[in-house]
Amino acid sequence: MGKYAWNFEGVRGEKIEESEISKYGFMLSIDPKKINSSCLLLMFSGCRLILSSMVLILAFSGVFAFLCNAGEKMSDAFVSPAAIPGQGTSIRVLWTVSSYHIMSNAAWGENEARALLFKPLDINATTIAFDGQTCRDVVFTSEIIDTTEYLRERYQVTAQSLGIEDKIMQLVKTTCRIPGFDEYTRLSDRRLLVPIQGVLFVFTPAVNY
Repeated sequence: MGKYAWNFEGVRGEKIEESEISKYGFMLSIDPKKINSSCLLLMFSGCRLILSSMVLILAFSGVFAFLCNAGEKMSDAFVSPAAIPGQGTSIRVLWTVSSYHIMSNAAWGENEARALLFKPLDINATTIAFDGQTCRDVVFTSEIIDTTEYLRERYQVTAQSLGIEDKIMQLVKTTCRIPGFDEYTRLSDRRLLVPIQGVLFVFTPAVNY
């Protein structure tokens, strides 16, 4: 009696005699009545495998994205308000050094002070960037002070010698460790007075708003 058989080279099943099996090499005998149910089972198993693979891919993608986002947040969280040399210099120019006054106890002289002229400064709500250094996550506090009294006691200079007419000005204190920016003053016209190495630098606003 003939049987239906498949060889491993993909030859379609056909009815052959058992004596002819040797011509086709190794054969697998298959009951024709079971072919349809076997195919359906095979297709169903394949679909399940594909769906499982897709679920795993989506799950790993979600975990990877979560870890990347968490890593970025952790990286940001560990940036201290200390000055970071050579990093994050702002492309904005909100103030520039326009002049300076060398005080009697200054560690710097004319050459060092002149080298800072026209240097750009950027300050926003949480950042100070000046002369190639940047402080991040800066905390600011401020108070209104008497101009004449503060300049006399702190720098031994008069408001007139600096060309300042304001009777009062704003004293700003920060957590930034860029020299001069832990404590500086702001005038009513937005000019800043920043002491660096015994030199009082005047920063003039580059924009009006």
